[in-house]
Amino acid sequence: MEQVETVVEFLDSRVDLATSCKILQENPRVLRKSVESSLAPTADFLLELWGASLFQIAMEQNPKLLLARGVGYSQRTNQDDKQVIDALNAAGLSSTAVQKLKRSAPYVFGISIQKIQSVLTFLIELLDSDSASSRGSTLNKHQKTVAGIISSHPYLLNLSVEKNLQPRVAFLQTACQMNITDVAKMVRASKGTILNLAIEENLQPTLAYLKETLAVENTSQMDALRKCLLLHPQVLTLSLSNLRRKVDYFSGLEEREKRRRGLDQESSNSSSLASRILRRCPTVYSLSLKDNIIPKVEILSRAWGVEFESTVSLSKLLREFPNILTSSLEGNIFPTLNFFNRTGYTRLTDDWEWVEGSARIPGRYLGASLYNRLLPRWHYCLSQGSEDQGVDGESLIPTNPPSLNMLVLANDAKFCESLALDLKNYVDFKENAIPRLKFSSQFDTWVKTGRPIQV
Repeated sequence: MEQVETVVEFLDSRVDLATSCKILQENPRVLRKSVESSLAPTADFLLELWGASLFQIAMEQNPKLLLARGVGYSQRTNQDDKQVIDALNAAGLSSTAVQKLKRSAPYVFGISIQKIQSVLTFLIELLDSDSASSRGSTLNKHQKTVAGIISSHPYLLNLSVEKNLQPRVAFLQTACQMNITDVAKMVRASKGTILNLAIEENLQPTLAYLKETLAVENTSQMDALRKCLLLHPQVLTLSLSNLRRKVDYFSGLEEREKRRRGLDQESSNSSSLASRILRRCPTVYSLSLKDNIIPKVEILSRAWGVEFESTVSLSKLLREFPNILTSSLEGNIFPTLNFFNRTGYTRLTDDWEWVEGSARIPGRYLGASLYNRLLPRWHYCLSQGSEDQGVDGESLIPTNPPSLNMLVLANDAKFCESLALDLKNYVDFKENAIPRLKFSSQFDTWVKTGRPIQV
């Protein structure tokens, strides 16, 4: 409210009431702009350039004028600019990055040099707490991180260290039972995004909802929240409505499954699917529900044959490896399902429907690297001997095919030992084969025929 009142008072001091209302109606995001570093410099520059009457006419005709990039920046002196540029360069921003900042966030160059230096010093000292080594040896690393933070979130430079940044760091330490190193890791991983969040409006309600979803009821259970935030601090930046939609979706999956399987309730020791995903792979919550999560769940349901047998639990399969929901449908899941289907480890229809009687491929196996693990191993086994399968004579399987478990989960040494293969020969083969196998244009041919890919 204080920010809104400040902006409204500023507009009323520069233009008449009708124009002020028009600006707010057509550009409500003006309420988010800093009067001191953005709106006032822009308005003052235009007033000096045009005079009050022309400024009033210009604002009536173009209510977006106060949001124009670069306006007002030119009234700074060269010395002022040089001080800001030198401070940004010292913090790790390249000359190119500074030039981009001039175009995208000109208000930065209207902030006092003392304020900019205090924020940059705060960030470097905060990140330094995440270093096991001395400050001097990690300075370049901090500079690179700070440069990324400022390039992504230049508005941080306009925040007060004492009133904004320090209280937010202290709140996260207290509310999440974290030490300063944990918070520094979160800031680094989120590229500073979490420092943009206000305590009362953002952090408090979001943390309360996360605790509720994770079933954190006392201090002894806070480790679940801490691990979740360290894995993916960006979950704090999601709106409550966004989080609720995803929690409701995962809860709905479980409810439908209970009805389908005729269950009254799940085991009392079983956490909800929403909680499990939040604990093990919170990154899922940053994905689009409509465009990402739902399509993947629908494809996995088909590939696992969830509707075929009442004993098959979709929520259980997702609980075992929720990370599969972060894999690309087109880039990972479809090609890997295709591989397992073509090689006979499972049987799927052209619509990815599971064929009754065949094996189901768990999510953890679908998450295995196709090009770095599955293809080289299968291809190497084929090179040791293979036989035709099927009437077309195109499908090939190795004379000594590996078990699914060995193919996917075993390390190279155990994989070769289980099939009596030479480890050194396989490693040499893999190093040479991986670059060739990554040519997607050759992939379908190789899977269908098993013939070596010629590049």
